Amino acid sequence: MLQRVGLGQVRFNLPGLSADTRGIAAGLTSLGAAAFRMSDPQRAAGLFEESLPLWRSLHDQPGLALTLGNLGEAIDHLGRADRAKPLYEESLELCRELGDKEGIAFSLSHLGRIARQEGEFSLAARYFTDCADCCRQIEDFARLAESIEGLAAVLADTGEHATAARLYGFAHGIRTAKSSPLPSVHEAAVHHDITLVVASLDGKAFDTYFAKGVSEATASLGADATLELPLLNSTTSAVATDRQRR
Repeated sequence: MLQRVGLGQVRFNLPGLSADTRGIAAGLTSLGAAAFRMSDPQRAAGLFEESLPLWRSLHDQPGLALTLGNLGEAIDHLGRADRAKPLYEESLELCRELGDKEGIAFSLSHLGRIARQEGEFSLAARYFTDCADCCRQIEDFARLAESIEGLAAVLADTGEHATAARLYGFAHGIRTAKSSPLPSVHEAAVHHDITLVVASLDGKAFDTYFAKGVSEATASLGADATLELPLLNSTTSAVATDRQRR
């Protein structure tokens, strides 16, 4: 999902800067967002890349952070995670300076996925856990569930199958309670990862751990409860750093 493509969220009112440059930068970013929505990441990437130096020249951090993240995602969709990674990292740094928690969560979720792909399991776990905490604060339950599913996959990669099953249950509980179903674009990957966890446990054990995770999510989301993530806090220290452990 593209990050906050509505350009009304980008500030274009810095004094003393060229309205023409700002308008061109905004227009290119808007066209890039439209191209991405139309499933044309190649064109989207080209437009975002064209707008990037304009945002830099304007010293407009919100516009730059947004475009960096969007360019990273477009390039990521083209199979170039190696090029997308530094873009997400720069966007994350800017969003942290701005206090933009939505942008922070966006970059953390993508960086967690890339770290997992690179076998950096401890780093991936930290990204996903930080993303989940950020999403909890802004009540972005869809990305919260996604980050927990990402952490579950990392735990499964490192042999922590019982905890992974609980995390999948926790994420499912959040999705059910908040009417936020798993996006179709992620279904195949998540179901594949869950199948591997089920195969590593017997079916009855998986169901038990999964149900416990659902129960923990339900308790955390209760009417009088503040959403807490105690399960996540107890899992990241168990993640192995050995890239060969699978």
